[in-house]
Amino acid sequence: MGNIKTKLAETKSLALKYEAEKTEILVGSANVPREHWAQDLDGEMGKIIGINEWEQLTQDYDSATQKFDLGKLLFQICIVLGAVCIVIRENKKLQKNFISLMLIFGAIGILISVYGFTIAP
Repeated sequence: MGNIKTKLAETKSLALKYEAEKTEILVGSANVPREHWAQDLDGEMGKIIGINEWEQLTQDYDSATQKFDLGKLLFQICIVLGAVCIVIRENKKLQKNFISLMLIFGAIGILISVYGFTIAP
């Protein structure tokens, strides 16, 4: 009978430990009081970054990445307009219009890329 009670106590202790570990993994060590840290990282307690923190970082990086992609698209359009400008030699007015469009797309691409860089964590 004593053996069963010992096993029950050990099992209850492990269940509480696993629940504490689960909570720390979910919210991160920074959001759990120091006395409730249960998970170590390379032998150091309090170093766990929680799933919720990773999700927030992912959303922040996703927003910045979308801005970088849009900036890259505008740069590619700028390059295509420059190539069209090289092909059009006879019509100077049309060539100037393409150069203007090329500069506009390039400038907007730079601005959007810089904005993406500033919002990246």
